[in-house]
Amino acid sequence: MAGRAAGAAWDEELVHVLRRRRYEGAMHDFVMLDPLRETQAAGAAIEQGVGVLRRALDTS
Repeated sequence: MAGRAAGAAWDEELVHVLRRRRYEGAMHDFVMLDPLRETQAAGAAIEQGVGVLRRALDTS
């Protein structure tokens, strides 16, 4: 796969991986809202996203 198709496939996998986890008690877009940025749920979601990106991009 090359170009746009590869990007779309990677995007779909990333979305699938990130949506597997639910953060109980968190509202929609909780990571994007400044007042909730320092919550444990937001920190865990950000760490999860960073981990997925590192594995996908093969970096450490």
